Amino acid sequence: MLIGNNNYGEYLMDNACKEAERLSEELVSLRRKVAELKRLEEEHKRMEKSLYESERKHRSLVENVRFGVFRSTLGEKGRFLEVKPAMEKITGYTRDELLKISVSDLYVYPEERETVLEEAAQITG
Repeated sequence: MLIGNNNYGEYLMDNACKEAERLSEELVSLRRKVAELKRLEEEHKRMEKSLYESERKHRSLVENVRFGVFRSTLGEKGRFLEVKPAMEKITGYTRDELLKISVSDLYVYPEERETVLEEAAQITG
């Protein structure tokens, strides 16, 4: 049984073709987006690897230098926040002991700490 005339059939076919074309274009667009996401993921992995290697080299350098490297709070009675192994050898204190004392406790003249901090501030800006 035919409904209406052939124009209705042509109308349905035309809409089906348009929908197929739209879906095909959408599929192409999605494939491009997936390819871009894969590219970005690979780039991210390369950057992570590069960062890891850089951190590893930096850590190795800092851990193996023969002079004292540490981080501390500011001020005359600054406290150690982090100390590297060479600090233990230089001072004779363990890492745990250093983290419990004031940085100025290691100065022959503790009042010099402020001068050192001022000079460091000038250098670092």
